[in-house]
Amino acid sequence: MAEFRRDGVMPEIAVTRVLLVEDDPGDAYLVVTSLRKVQFDRFDTTISDCLSLAIGCARSLPFDVVLLDLSLPDSRGMQTIRAFRQAAPDLPVIVLTGLEDRDVGLQALKEGCQDYLVKGRGDGETIARAILHSIARKQLENGLFRAKEEYRLLVETSPSAILVCTEDGVQLVNEAARQLCSTAAGLRGPKFASLVVSHDVSRLETLIRDVLRGMKRLGVVETQLHGGDGRMVEVEIVVLAVNHDSGPVAELIIHDLTARREADHYRTLASSVFDGSAEAMIVTDARTRVRLVNAAFTEITGYRSDEIIGQTPHLLASGKHSPEFYENMWNSLLTNGHWRGDIWNRRKNGEVYVQRLTISAIRGHEGTIENFVGVFSDVTEKRQEEDFVRQRAFHDALTGLPNRALMEDRLERAVTQAFRREGGLAVLFLDLDGFKPVNDRHGHRLGDELLRHVAGLLKRCVRESDTVARIGGDEFILLLTDIADCARVERIACSILQSFNQPISLDGITVSIGISIGIAVFPEAGTDPASLLANADKAMYAAKRQGKGVYCSFSKMDQPQPEWGRWEKLGV
Repeated sequence: MAEFRRDGVMPEIAVTRVLLVEDDPGDAYLVVTSLRKVQFDRFDTTISDCLSLAIGCARSLPFDVVLLDLSLPDSRGMQTIRAFRQAAPDLPVIVLTGLEDRDVGLQALKEGCQDYLVKGRGDGETIARAILHSIARKQLENGLFRAKEEYRLLVETSPSAILVCTEDGVQLVNEAARQLCSTAAGLRGPKFASLVVSHDVSRLETLIRDVLRGMKRLGVVETQLHGGDGRMVEVEIVVLAVNHDSGPVAELIIHDLTARREADHYRTLASSVFDGSAEAMIVTDARTRVRLVNAAFTEITGYRSDEIIGQTPHLLASGKHSPEFYENMWNSLLTNGHWRGDIWNRRKNGEVYVQRLTISAIRGHEGTIENFVGVFSDVTEKRQEEDFVRQRAFHDALTGLPNRALMEDRLERAVTQAFRREGGLAVLFLDLDGFKPVNDRHGHRLGDELLRHVAGLLKRCVRESDTVARIGGDEFILLLTDIADCARVERIACSILQSFNQPISLDGITVSIGISIGIAVFPEAGTDPASLLANADKAMYAAKRQGKGVYCSFSKMDQPQPEWGRWEKLGV
């Protein structure tokens, strides 16, 4: 917590002016936001996306430190460091490297940089302390901190484990080193046998001697040392020459490789899972631009990674879904963080297929969405099998019409909607007249063809929103919804009767059949599915008793017995 002066005014926190040379907006954003969270210092960061602009900024504005990426549009590699240090020799430089760029970072130290940071590793305090340490070390090299005690304090407060050596051996061990290594606290003098494993002692001593004698500016040894908990710790020891007022010293900066090794392991594991997955995977940025796909994605869609990266998943769209479908998908994704479902997409060869897709939103530390990850598989064959099973379960195998089960389900929903909307609903029970003689005389093949023909006739007499069902044998049910009045039901019944007025020719054989129709209208003839079906059935049998080829309406009035409504007979 900051202290107040006696006059009650909070002292100003020092401002460190940072020149960040980075052409990747994402990496630049990560550094800036990390530094903003640091409480013990304030950082004023200026971003430059190319070397030439950075050099101009360094010459015209006062900066304390530069964070330098080595892969810029106008310069790459060590030449970037040389050009910048030639333009601004007094400005401390910290190199930003990728996960795999440790050797580049070490080479950068040889070129005179103060430190290197691995992108994406460490929080704001780690970056801030590296900046402050680099600034201080540069100031030390320039002679700004010449007192031995000031240098000792600098080393002691560094978050990195540091040992300071001269020709006489180890002179200073900071707190971080004492915590990392169980034997470092008592380490003094020229011997390192108690610090690292025995087979690396000679190599480390030789490197320190070469640095102190000016034969090398820096060197690196990867070895193991005795950790504070008794276990062996894999470390990287960077031996760096430092010009001190009392003479040359070698600064040993010890990096614990445990976290890096573990991160590398999980990164390799994640990469193996990603590449080896049988399910397709796609990663986009927050703007849905594709950044990464795996091999299964290419196998399913036909698009290679170089063809899809930089594009959006809209490239795969089949055109089968409405804008409302995608709007609902995005609402779920942004609200719940994920969406799951089946979606029709198109392969590179134009073939349309069904994906079973899961999309997840990946949020950063501040809660903002940074990426979307999609995982999907091709379920076209599975969907076809499901559709086939569903068709067989709810449709008549001969005519393709809904069967009794599907008809009853739709009737139940129609009754519920009729109650809510107070809309009209009618059930028509139809039975063919004269079908059995035709079937017996000409055989089942022609009988089946006749039933299919009847199904087509009935479908043409009603709207697409109405239901025509075959419930068995030569019996059919019509479910008419949103009926304004009974007159419309009777017109449909007349239209059906007229459709059977003419002989039917099938495979060169002409046959004549009729049809009897029973009508039950909601709510007069019933207010539940069972009553409507039963009364439509009664009305159909009444029509048959009246001579067939007619329709008969059932009305449930206040009379003790059902009253048969008017009936009409049309000649065949």
